[in-house]
Amino acid sequence: MTDQQPTARTGSTPAASDVDNFLAEISKIASPKPQTRGRLIFALDATASRQPTWDTACELQADMFREVATTGGLDMQLVYYRGLGECRA
Repeated sequence: MTDQQPTARTGSTPAASDVDNFLAEISKIASPKPQTRGRLIFALDATASRQPTWDTACELQADMFREVATTGGLDMQLVYYRGLGECRA
């Protein structure tokens, strides 16, 4: 009896090199690239309806950006909406 068991789909045993090749390809795809910066489109509602929670949101967002700075940075685009006809990127 061999160490490899037949596969359910084909009934044949996969060659060890095929499995190794497959795992190598997957690791290339799944592994993050070194020194890659994150990217974010940061969209916010700057209308008067947000006024009651504006200070809390500013504090939370500042915490978020401080944390990102420790991981290598972030490329960001800001998009904001301040009412009818006033959406800017």
